[in-house]
Amino acid sequence: MGARVFISCGQATESERKVAAEVSDWFITQGYTPYVAVSVQTILDLNSGIIGALKEADFYLFINFKRELIINTSSASGLLKSVFSHRKYRGSLYTQQELAVGYALGFQNMILINERDCLVEGILKFIVTNAPPFVHTSEILPGVQAAVGKAGWAPIHRRQLAASSVQFVGPSYYRDHSMQQPAWRLFLHGLTSNGRPDIAARHTVCRLNQVKTIDGTVIAHGDHSPLKAVNVSSYEQMIWPQDEGKFDLLSIDAALGTHVYLHSTKDLYPRQPIITSTGTYLLNYAILAEGFMPISFWVQLTITGDSNTATAALVTSGS
Repeated sequence: MGARVFISCGQATESERKVAAEVSDWFITQGYTPYVAVSVQTILDLNSGIIGALKEADFYLFINFKRELIINTSSASGLLKSVFSHRKYRGSLYTQQELAVGYALGFQNMILINERDCLVEGILKFIVTNAPPFVHTSEILPGVQAAVGKAGWAPIHRRQLAASSVQFVGPSYYRDHSMQQPAWRLFLHGLTSNGRPDIAARHTVCRLNQVKTIDGTVIAHGDHSPLKAVNVSSYEQMIWPQDEGKFDLLSIDAALGTHVYLHSTKDLYPRQPIITSTGTYLLNYAILAEGFMPISFWVQLTITGDSNTATAALVTSGS
């Protein structure tokens, strides 16, 4: 799944709705996952829809259409000047509200596009934008395309948790509550990145959901408990904003190259291997953290019977 783009765009007219659809379709062709915000009428709709989508989004696009005319009634000459010379219009109320929430959620590198003569007010006054105003709706999509390129957006950039990579480390000795003696094992570390610039991923945990053979046969493993965090004496960790954390996804017994184990909180002695024979396997993991959407990813593992020649690769990542 590509990076999510929250599109805050007025949809009061058929023309505006067409613009929203065109912009959304273009983002899809570029590999993004767009979300077009629609007007809501209740606080429940706001909480479940708009705010939830904003929390999941990676990028924020603001397209502000003009609404009612602002008239200066302080004098007749002022009135005539306002109407005939320097017309100013209010912007869309809904998009202004969404912008305020997006700003509070820590979006950076936002793209803000205003219709000409639309008054810059509210939170918009404090956000710098270099995108030129548009006069005709036909100018919006080219303006968005140019602004995306200038801002350096890319569909691979994510503000949420993401499984970044996997890597074998070791072998080295390991011992936990399920072992009387340390064992010589090769570790597979999974790197998790927090793309949010404003929020730490507190109480981040990782677990193994499913194991199956390459032909799709599911292997029951019986251990869905949290896995060991790397370099901390815990099975959870805090991942700071725009930082990374690691988990022990699995380990391979260096003496018995076919035996694959989990380092988890499961209180079972002795710990049983989840794989005991050579072959290629697919393992699905889940990562959860306080205040973040859960993500899952697959790892392809090939067991050769020799821990030195085992291979592992991240197949997919995301939510």
